[in-house]
Amino acid sequence: MLVAVGGMYRGAGVRIVASNPSIGRIDACDARKASTGWHAARIPAVSEDTAVCTRSGPAWQAGPMSTDVTALIAEVESAERQLVLSRFTHDDAWRLGCLLVELATERDLPVTIDVRKGTQQVFHAAREGTTADNDSWVERKVRVVYRFGASSYLVGLRARAQGRDFNETHQLPLQEYAAHGGAFPVRVEGVGIVGVATVSGLAQGDDHALAVEALRSFAPPTA
Repeated sequence: MLVAVGGMYRGAGVRIVASNPSIGRIDACDARKASTGWHAARIPAVSEDTAVCTRSGPAWQAGPMSTDVTALIAEVESAERQLVLSRFTHDDAWRLGCLLVELATERDLPVTIDVRKGTQQVFHAAREGTTADNDSWVERKVRVVYRFGASSYLVGLRARAQGRDFNETHQLPLQEYAAHGGAFPVRVEGVGIVGVATVSGLAQGDDHALAVEALRSFAPPTA
């Protein structure tokens, strides 16, 4: 596991210091790609009318998604059915994390990014503007995915549609579980949920949208 701290990466037997802290995460990802012999696909630029996350004033907002809760639930459920991978290795988890960092860096998004394989944290990076509180949000969202078998956004939307408070309904401590958007299950065909990709730092719909965008752009390299 390699964990990003500022412009420096530390991991088991690995220490990479970026020449420019502002792009340290990309440097570290590029170094990993070179050492493992695979490369992340470049994500094409998207125009404002098609971008999943576009800037409007100081806030980042998700692309065209319905504001009706029932319609939102249908959209999120559809995405979860579609986004199923053929495999998900440790290197795949790293590559997915790099894609998320690339998107966040291109848009200057103040987010924390986390990718798990099972319960193991394989990738973690925090951009400028985040705090340790974002790490707490990541953990709380991830627990929701593993407990309920769905994205943290979908779980929260379902509770909202029923007019219920999620934590009270399920008698779960607020400090440990957060049914807020941003944690998305990584599914493998014929297996089920094998990991979680999480974003924290934006409005919950935007956290969710960024994770979905990266997964839509992601495909494990062929052997």
